[in-house]
Amino acid sequence: MKITVDLWIKIVFFAGVLAIAFFAGSRLKEDSPSVDQESIIASLESDAENLNKTLPEIVSEGVRLDTTEVGPGNSFTYIYTVIDDQAAKEMFGNDKNVKALTAQLKNRVCVMMEVYKKNKTIVNYLFKNDLSKIISKIIIDPKEC
Repeated sequence: MKITVDLWIKIVFFAGVLAIAFFAGSRLKEDSPSVDQESIIASLESDAENLNKTLPEIVSEGVRLDTTEVGPGNSFTYIYTVIDDQAAKEMFGNDKNVKALTAQLKNRVCVMMEVYKKNKTIVNYLFKNDLSKIISKIIIDPKEC
């Protein structure tokens, strides 16, 4: 099985939709002028807890969203497993593909995940192989949006 950049974009889109769905019910109000860090982290923890109740979930062929984590500080991490070793090598062994995926993830955070952007929440995407070895970590800092 070959996972293309287009397939990765679909994976990222799905993750973005999940994040938006959970943040839509978030306790944070869009119109509040400033929210303290404790409130932001409490909201992130609630969102992670709710999302984790639905996980693990196969988000596309060969890719599973296993869990989410909060922290350190104001950050949110999506942890994926790329079940197909060959696909993992093709995607993450190629700088061009990693850069394309990073650009797509940045676009998702900057455009679709307004709460992350507004609250300056750093979004991490951690990809592991089927042996739980980290194969890539992509960090999106909303300050770069």
